[in-house]
Amino acid sequence: MQENPDGSIRLVPDKKAINVPLEQFHMGNGHGFDPRSGNWLISTITNLLGMPTSPPAHPVFSFELSQEEAAKANFKILQENNMSLHKILTENTFSALSYGSEFKPVAVLEPLFQFHPGWPVMNTCLENGSSYPVTEKDEQSRIADLEGFLQRGNHKLAKGARAPLLYNKMVKEVARGWSIPLLPEHALEIPKAEGAPHGLPCQDTINEKGEITPKDRPTHDLSFPGCLSKTSINSRIDEEELLPTNYDHMHRRYLHHIVHCWRMAPTKRILMRKDGWSSAYKRMHLNATAAVQSLTKIEKEKEEFLLLPFDWLLVENQARQSGEKLQSQ
Repeated sequence: MQENPDGSIRLVPDKKAINVPLEQFHMGNGHGFDPRSGNWLISTITNLLGMPTSPPAHPVFSFELSQEEAAKANFKILQENNMSLHKILTENTFSALSYGSEFKPVAVLEPLFQFHPGWPVMNTCLENGSSYPVTEKDEQSRIADLEGFLQRGNHKLAKGARAPLLYNKMVKEVARGWSIPLLPEHALEIPKAEGAPHGLPCQDTINEKGEITPKDRPTHDLSFPGCLSKTSINSRIDEEELLPTNYDHMHRRYLHHIVHCWRMAPTKRILMRKDGWSSAYKRMHLNATAAVQSLTKIEKEKEEFLLLPFDWLLVENQARQSGEKLQSQ
C-alpha cells in the first residue's frame, strides 16, 4: 500500500493498481479513517467480530451416507423442487447449505474488503456460490459421458480393495454437510449433471512428532475426459474468464522481516506463527450448476452412493483468489 502524490492510496503496486482517494475510505457505520495509520484494520475487525450472526437452521437434506433411505429422501426433495438445487439453496431457510453460510454476511464483511480489487468477485461467490467459466456439452455427449462415468466408476487406487478407504474418508464430508448423498440411478435424472472420478493416491505427511507417515489423500479428477465427448470440466474452461493471480512474494517479505529482527536483536530467538484454515476448501460453496457438474461415486461392499459435492477448491482459481484476500488482509 503506497500513497500517491495526489493523496490517494495505491492498493496494488502494479499496472492494475486501483487508486482510491483518501476521503472515500470509510467504515460501514460512516466513520472515516485513515488506512495509513494502521488503526483502521484493528478497529474494522473488532467491529466485524462484535456483530451478531444468526445461527443456521437445520438443512432440508439428510446426511446419512450409510442409509439408502436417506439418499432416496434427498432425491425426493429435488423432485419436489423441479430438480433445481439452486431453488432449494436460495429459497429455503438459511442453513449450513446456504451460499456463504461459513462466512459473516456480505454487508458485515464489506467494510474490511471493499477496497480490495477482488472483492466484487468474492462478493458474488458468497451470495451465489463459486462457479466455472465453462462451456456446456451438447446433451447427447453429456448423457453418454455420464453413463460412462457411472459404469467405469473411480480411478484404480479408489476401487476394489481400496474402495472402503475412500468410503470412510467421505463419511466426514457427508456428515458435515459438504456433500449430499444420492443413489447412482438418480444421476441421469438431474439436469446438466456430469461425473468426475475419485482417486486415492498414497502420499507422505508429517505427524505431530515430525515423523514422516503415509496418508491416503482423496482427489477429485475434473481433468478426466468423457467417453464420448473426450472433454472434461478443466478442458472446457474459458481461461480468458479466469481471474489474474497476484503474487505477494510472501516468503521474500518474511525473510526480509526475519533479517531485520535479527539485526535489531541478534541474541534473541525469533518466533514465527503459522496458521492454517481447517478444511478451507469447504468454506465457500459451489454454485448449484457447478455442483451438479461434479458428481462423484463411492462404494463399500455392495453399497453404492452418488455424492453431490460443494467443494470450493473445485473452483481452484476463485479459491486461490479469496485465500489471497484473507492472507493479504
